[in-house]
Amino acid sequence: RRPDHLRPYAPEQEALEEYGKYIALVCRRYGKKRYLCKNNNNIFRLADLTRAFPRSVFIVPFRAPAHHAASLFAQNARFADASDFERKYMRWLGHFEFGATHLRYNFDSGALQFTDPADCNYWLETWINTYRYLLDVISGAENAFPVCYEELSSEHPDYVAALSGLCGVEIDNEMLRPANRKVTLNFDAVLMEEAQEVYSALRKAGRDLLPG
Repeated sequence: RRPDHLRPYAPEQEALEEYGKYIALVCRRYGKKRYLCKNNNNIFRLADLTRAFPRSVFIVPFRAPAHHAASLFAQNARFADASDFERKYMRWLGHFEFGATHLRYNFDSGALQFTDPADCNYWLETWINTYRYLLDVISGAENAFPVCYEELSSEHPDYVAALSGLCGVEIDNEMLRPANRKVTLNFDAVLMEEAQEVYSALRKAGRDLLPG
């Protein structure tokens, strides 16, 4: 974490070892054999996590860029005028994705064309840079898998079954109903075309990597 942005980093070996001990203690406390973690900030350390925990499965969910960018744009506007308490709470959680505590994501992808979070294209460009970086990480890891939000439904039973087998968790695909709504924001056409190329690459990687 830097004053004006977040960037990928390599955790120290001691931190990774301590994290492994923490996971083991939680599992022991509750008599479980598996540990489930949802942490958005793990994208900044994903490469090292996949190597440190080779028996773990890392799911990298992604969504159609227009819908994801529109959601982030709306959330940013919603939390832009957060109170002092809300700001402190969000910082304490390490929640910098949007709103008054937002910090730009920096993946060394070059100068940004859109720098204003009040512009929907800022979030689309952030989506592109983030998932292009994650595609590179996934390509170098044997236990990281991109999973498409739009394919998690009863209309794609084979995809859901493959994910179920990968994770060793029974999934009822009848309960999965993607809820994308019509997007009316005026996204830059060239930027959207670039985003769709990344989205297509993610979907292909997901199909190729998921077993079955």
